[in-house]
Amino acid sequence: MGTPRTQLLLANSLIWLPLLLGLFHLSPALLATLALGGIVLSLLVLWVGVIGSIRQGQSAANLPLFAAYGVGATLCLFLARSLSP
Repeated sequence: MGTPRTQLLLANSLIWLPLLLGLFHLSPALLATLALGGIVLSLLVLWVGVIGSIRQGQSAANLPLFAAYGVGATLCLFLARSLSP
C-alpha cells in the first residue's frame, strides 16, 4: 500500500469523510454508520502507518498527520454519538 505517509493520508481521508458528508444533510442513521465504520477502518490503516513510520524512523515527520487524525477522530466520535439513537 505504499509508504507510511500514504497510509496515514488514507487514514485521515477515511476519518474526515463522514464529517464532510455531514455537510450534505444525509440521514442521521447513515452518517452515524459511516462515522463508526470510518473510525474502525481508519484505525486499522492508522496502525499499519504508525508501525511503518516507526520502523522507518519517520515518526517526527508524520506528526502533523497524527495530530490531524486525532482531531478528526474526536470530531467523528462526537458526530456518531450525537446521531446515534
